[in-house]
Amino acid sequence: MGSADDLIGTLVVLIVALIVARIVRDVLQRVLARAGIDRSHGRDADAARRRRPPRGLRPSWVIATVAYWSVLLTGVVLAVSRTAGS
Repeated sequence: MGSADDLIGTLVVLIVALIVARIVRDVLQRVLARAGIDRSHGRDADAARRRRPPRGLRPSWVIATVAYWSVLLTGVVLAVSRTAGS
């Protein structure tokens, strides 16, 4: 039964990491957007026309997505190390 318990524990760690990562991403994206990071990025109109980023690459989205993957990958590392340590 030890391996079944390890598998269940690993899945729980992965699910919790996924939930926490989504919450962090959503909250961080809202907070950064409300703080005006998207508006303050590229205020120079000429510079904005010359190097306009693709539509989905708002600074708040990029930072929130990096945070999402950081939390999720940390959860994966924890789950794998938990399984490898058993």
